[in-house]
Amino acid sequence: MTEVKPRVTVAFDSFCPRRPALDLGARMAAREGLRLTILLVENIELWHAASLPWVQEVDRLLGSLRPFETSRLEALWQRNLAQIRTWLAEIETRLALPGGLEIRRGRYLETALAAAQEGDLLIFGAYREWLAARRAPVWVWYEGGPSAERALAIGRELAREEGCRLVLAGSAPAAGEEFVATDGEGFLKLLERQGCTAVVCPRSSPLAELLPLRARCPVILV
Repeated sequence: MTEVKPRVTVAFDSFCPRRPALDLGARMAAREGLRLTILLVENIELWHAASLPWVQEVDRLLGSLRPFETSRLEALWQRNLAQIRTWLAEIETRLALPGGLEIRRGRYLETALAAAQEGDLLIFGAYREWLAARRAPVWVWYEGGPSAERALAIGRELAREEGCRLVLAGSAPAAGEEFVATDGEGFLKLLERQGCTAVVCPRSSPLAELLPLRARCPVILV
């Protein structure tokens, strides 16, 4: 049986790609000697909503409502796809990094989680604008165990490269590291208040299904 090699996979919603997450993934792939893959999820929920007869949009020039045209959504999808291909080609050339693009249709988060292979580093770009100030902490959700240790190792290296603090949060401190004891909801509020350069979290944690939707920075699931 052919061994499946781990990848750095950057998951994009097809209608909301975020370049900072891709740049982060490229740096990590280059450092670890891994293949960089962009997973582009064509959001079926948005397509479904756009096809409903009563859905309307605001005309930016007139400020009035008008029927939503699915052709406009298709045009946006094609523009974003072209932009992502340009980004990937530029990164492959600049970093001499092997890369690839996969396109899947489904719900963004669950499709990305299902597509990730064992051992992949899975990176989500922030749904909202990337508001983190430079040198905001790299956060690691840490509760002990092998997956938490892997998250910690990645967080340490990332904080060193980004020149910012590393802060652990959760229920189990690690020796020598700054730590905040909190539960999952408290951690999400902490990220809102203090900002983040990136968040690293074990994929097995329940927070893995919340952080990509609520964090204002790239989220790395390991």
